[in-house]
Amino acid sequence: MFRISKKDNIDLDSFRTQFWLEEKKWFVTFDQWIDTSVSFLYTNPCCTEYRYPLTFMKKALVTESTGLVPMIFPHTQYLIFDWNLPMQKEHLCRFTHIYTLLMEDNLDLSFKFINSCIDLSRITSFVQGRSEKEQSGNEFVHILHILPHLRSLCLNISTLVLLFDRHWPQIIDLNMKINTFDSSSKYLSSAEIDAFWHSFTHLKQFTFHRQSIRDLSRLFNKMTMTLSNIWIRHLGILYDYNSQLTTRQWLEQNTILTDFEYFCDNWWSVHLWL
Repeated sequence: MFRISKKDNIDLDSFRTQFWLEEKKWFVTFDQWIDTSVSFLYTNPCCTEYRYPLTFMKKALVTESTGLVPMIFPHTQYLIFDWNLPMQKEHLCRFTHIYTLLMEDNLDLSFKFINSCIDLSRITSFVQGRSEKEQSGNEFVHILHILPHLRSLCLNISTLVLLFDRHWPQIIDLNMKINTFDSSSKYLSSAEIDAFWHSFTHLKQFTFHRQSIRDLSRLFNKMTMTLSNIWIRHLGILYDYNSQLTTRQWLEQNTILTDFEYFCDNWWSVHLWL
């Protein structure tokens, strides 16, 4: 894939010869993004793993190709979608083999739109981008729940609690995020900790921010026995939020943990291997 500036004059006729179309069977596509400074020239189907299009390239698209219409991106496995800068449906349909989906906001509307364009059944990992204090609805939860190959979630804590009324045995990797620059960010209550472990019974890896859990002892004492890796972030220490480091001694004295490996890195993140 080649990034082309507007000043470059691209003529695809040189790729329409017998050598390219019949002997090599090599087709080329030129995507021109209107009102942007660059465009892209690539083989069709696109044979590279690439985060395409870039998030700022959501303007009108003019496409010219030497063959193989419609164009597809079978090797692009990572898709970023922003409801405030939506893609055209005809372009979104090119993503036929997406495994990781990142949505910036408005999950209900974003899922409804994407689901009408591409097959989501291949999705193995879902990532929520920007933090929202409250979701406009929870229809997206149903779509997430029926994805057959979904195994990994990265969600803001205010969104995660909307999943607690369902069982998620297929999820083995969970990253629970908070807005570290917002002192009023939500944290899990004791009742929500119980609901969390009731919903996610087969986790193997769990990442969370220390300031999102008030009753850390309860979190560990109620945890599922399938857990093998835990990552506790302490960004509050870096930004002087009076956050205390979770030490090995504290874990041994206040939780049921006995046989585990402990490591604290230079960024005050605690890694546990159970």
